[in-house]
Amino acid sequence: MYSHSRMSTFENCPRKFAFRYVEQVKVTQETTAEAFMGSMVHDTLEHLYKMVEMERTPKWEELNAFYEDAWSKGWNENILIVREHLTGEDYRNVGRRCVVDYFKKFYPFRDARVLGLEERLVFDLDPSGQYKIQGFIDRLAEADDGTIEIHDYKTNARMRTQEEVDQDRQLALYQIGIQRRLNDVKKVKLIWHYLRANRSLVSTRTQDALEELRFDTIRLIDTIEEAKVRNEFPPH
Repeated sequence: MYSHSRMSTFENCPRKFAFRYVEQVKVTQETTAEAFMGSMVHDTLEHLYKMVEMERTPKWEELNAFYEDAWSKGWNENILIVREHLTGEDYRNVGRRCVVDYFKKFYPFRDARVLGLEERLVFDLDPSGQYKIQGFIDRLAEADDGTIEIHDYKTNARMRTQEEVDQDRQLALYQIGIQRRLNDVKKVKLIWHYLRANRSLVSTRTQDALEELRFDTIRLIDTIEEAKVRNEFPPH
């Protein structure tokens, strides 16, 4: 079973891949403030769309209360702040701004029907089922015209370019899985929400591009499996 993150780890550093997935070295890893903030924002947006699923129009007061309560309960002194000049409250404010901007931009959240939140996706890349992929979709939705939307929320400071998201593997792989799950999919949009910048980037894939991605991913998995057999994981 492979995921985008697992394959990316190998591409970035085979030695790191071996430590994590082959030898499964146990390490104590602190949660960073950036990761905690991202988790709180994701949880808040998931809560928002759960209300939308129940035909409720969320109110800012209740969404803000959810965010503040989740932050207060989750934050602790063990969370690592790498940038020493910043505080936990700084990250809390940035996360709140991400939620505020999103709320204002997309209110009342009726642009598409929610099909899934934190949707787990498992599918085969080949007919025999030898090459399996899994992942989680932040939000899966269907627009009024039948377009399927695969949404991904980003809270990192750097916003990628259009050219970079057009080459993104993760959401494109999810498109392959969704098209196999759902019948009569006419069009799929891959949508990244860069919440700090309050900007969204949209990309589409042709079936030829998806087929090329499928073969490239299979080849990458074969490369990783061959490295396992040879036990060759050089560091980068």
